[in-house]
Amino acid sequence: MKISSMQKIDFYAGVPLTFACGLYLKTKHFFKPQEKKIPSQVRHILCIELSEMGSMVQLAPLIAKMQATYPQAAITFATFRSSAPILHILGMIDKERILTLRTNNLFLFTLDLMRMILAFTRTDFDMVFDFELFSRISSLLSFFSGAPVKVGFDNFQAEGLYRGKFLTHPVTYNHHQHIAKNFFGMWYALGENWGDLPHTKRVIPDEEIRLPAIALAQKPQEVEALRAKLHAAFPSLKDAKKLVLLNPNSSEALPLRRWPMQYYLELTRRLSDHADVHIAVTGGPDEREDARVICTALQHARVVDLSGFTSMGELISLYRIADLMITNDSGPAQFAALAQMKTIGLFGPETPALYGPLNPNGYNFFKNLHCSPCYAAQNHRRSLCTNNLCMQLITVDEVYSKAKEMLALAA
Repeated sequence: MKISSMQKIDFYAGVPLTFACGLYLKTKHFFKPQEKKIPSQVRHILCIELSEMGSMVQLAPLIAKMQATYPQAAITFATFRSSAPILHILGMIDKERILTLRTNNLFLFTLDLMRMILAFTRTDFDMVFDFELFSRISSLLSFFSGAPVKVGFDNFQAEGLYRGKFLTHPVTYNHHQHIAKNFFGMWYALGENWGDLPHTKRVIPDEEIRLPAIALAQKPQEVEALRAKLHAAFPSLKDAKKLVLLNPNSSEALPLRRWPMQYYLELTRRLSDHADVHIAVTGGPDEREDARVICTALQHARVVDLSGFTSMGELISLYRIADLMITNDSGPAQFAALAQMKTIGLFGPETPALYGPLNPNGYNFFKNLHCSPCYAAQNHRRSLCTNNLCMQLITVDEVYSKAKEMLALAA
């Protein structure tokens, strides 16, 4: 399904359903007030994050915190099937506890939704965390989980984005704080008085949102297997002293995040002038067109097309082999943090202050225009922009200069 179709379903079906479920809860608690306390023994936790693979990486520090605090608890994760591979890579959630929704068409989506709700009835969840910012589907899933403790983002007095009133611990989405800290705000809401709104009234330090060691782990044999696969397919890479990855793609739903293709072409030309630099253009199987444009235009022996070459499982190994990645604001920028790879991120419609990768070796360009960022939770990431100057003003000169610095190339 198209993003626009999903948003229409979420609105036209989601609003009346969340209202009805909220009315049911309000009536139920009128006759039998809810017991407002955290269960003494937490055995089952449900996490809901549907559409953003990058957010899965941002959630890794919090998942580690959950596991350390409740080592006996089983964590179930509900997500879109297209987002599940990054959970497999993280390896922090048991595969049999990852429940997925297909978004190919409305029939499959509805079928999986019914199956997921049925699976919820087989588990007595003690608490649910709804990490979505504006999805009514996730809000309904939190309701059907039956968990006595429900934590999530609430709009409080803001207009729009009605998601029902199911939460026992409503948390403000703070668009001045990094998204990983917003997620941690849900966790600390559990320790506050139920009537003390809004949660969370505390400082969340930077140390809390560092990626855990388990998320950074990678088996050496997997890296070597991919290295052999690369050399067999592209013999020229055997001589690569510096391997630079270019990711000119971004989500088709968010095209404004693209750095201009002519900029990528010029940057590739300049980097290819260095004899010790090899360049690989990456992307998924459905993103081959951008890679083809660059490789066809340059016809250079040290510029290769890796689009569709690696599986999601091999992606982190690729990031351990390469020396630098230059990328639009997209999933690969977040995934590279799992390898702590040197990364140059190009931001514009969204800001790295909120969505920057948790990568100590990353550098992000952001021009901070008055109109930027224009993608936000409040507008469902829909912008009226017709000219993404925020991306065009990031020059080839400055990106090339930073790349040389990070690669320690001669002038």
